Amino acid sequence: MKKNAFLTRVGLPMLCMLALALTSSCKKDSGNSAEKLQTLGASKNSLKTQAATSNADLIAYKNSVHKIFVGFLVGDGADPAASYNPANAPDSTDFLEFFAGNDATRSHWRAAQAKGTRIVVCHFLQDAYFDGSSKDPATPTSTKTVASSTSTYDHWSQAMYNQHIVADSLDGIDLDIESGTIDNKNVTSSSYPNLLTSVAKWFGPNSTSAVTKSMGKKPVFFYDTDGSLDNNTLTGTKSNYDYILFQSYTTGSHFWSSSSFPLSSIASTYGSDKTILLVNGDSFKHADGTEDQSGGDAQATSDLYSYATNWAKTNKVAGVGAYRMSRDYNHTPPFIVSRNAIQLMNGSGSGTPTTGVTFYQNTNYGGTVTSLIPKGTYTLSQLQAYGFVDNWASSVKVPSGWTVIMYINDNFGGTSWTRTANTPDFTTLSPNANDKVTSVKIQ
Repeated sequence: MKKNAFLTRVGLPMLCMLALALTSSCKKDSGNSAEKLQTLGASKNSLKTQAATSNADLIAYKNSVHKIFVGFLVGDGADPAASYNPANAPDSTDFLEFFAGNDATRSHWRAAQAKGTRIVVCHFLQDAYFDGSSKDPATPTSTKTVASSTSTYDHWSQAMYNQHIVADSLDGIDLDIESGTIDNKNVTSSSYPNLLTSVAKWFGPNSTSAVTKSMGKKPVFFYDTDGSLDNNTLTGTKSNYDYILFQSYTTGSHFWSSSSFPLSSIASTYGSDKTILLVNGDSFKHADGTEDQSGGDAQATSDLYSYATNWAKTNKVAGVGAYRMSRDYNHTPPFIVSRNAIQLMNGSGSGTPTTGVTFYQNTNYGGTVTSLIPKGTYTLSQLQAYGFVDNWASSVKVPSGWTVIMYINDNFGGTSWTRTANTPDFTTLSPNANDKVTSVKIQ
């Protein structure tokens, strides 16, 4: 599951919602995003120019056919407050999720929504109460505390609609479908399918509820899972969900194993039109540069780029995303990994720049060339998403006003070379840089 520790942070669901802390929600930076769309189908702009793109263009992009990006904003205090401010998230993000606390400034919510970004609230299954339970406000004298296989959850589902959609003007709900989110009281392994049925009356493409205030669309319903519960629950009900978020984590504590449930099976089970592959953003580096797991930052980054390039871009899945995308804020520039993933999937439709650094396999700009690499810091695994190969580059083109610092070792170690202009032959550098570059900083 995403994090057992989050269960200890969860307070009384209704109290949390009234306080807008949303700490009863489920799993799973600063500065304004530079990722903007020009006009739909038009040529790509530089990151600097994109910053001026209108909200109307961003909304047009998000209403177009493209690959989806979902980012979880985790407001548990483990990262800078600016990291989970929705207004700071990459502008081309389709969905933001509130999890384990959230930015309470509503103007920040509205700023993200004005760009066409929809905001969803994530809940553990055990947050729900069944109809007629001791926690149901409609039955205050009830003494029932354990759900049965026939329990329904209509009252809770409507309460969530009234809270998140009507009162808060947000855009949907995410249910975290994992064995660890069932308490066997409010929700049991036999009653949670009934919970999904009840929620689908108020959220999702088959809901009969009113549209959201912010977007004029039906409230979103995400089925969010690590595969630890019975996948048969999805049989005949996939149409109830906008997207199915799969926690395809390779870092940290996780249930999924690619050997037992390969990505091809995930896409087949959940549907290429609904599956969103998630990485574990807990593994991104902290603000002080430390990692929870050695090498976790590079691995999570590599996974996200791989999912975007090899699965989303090739139409095998509907998109990608990151639990705790908010920790991507700690990269330079903020959210660079998420932005790059969006660009890898969608190209010009997501604000991919026409300006960037290109490395060439041979001298004099010959041989294989990388795709345009925007400003940021890149380890080898991150460079590989752009077609870069270790100990391979022999020349480079640098945009006017940009600086490229090339390193002989991964993670910016060892000998370095600084270039501020096109360099046709790395053998002329001192010391010789030919076929020696492994990591890069672009400023």
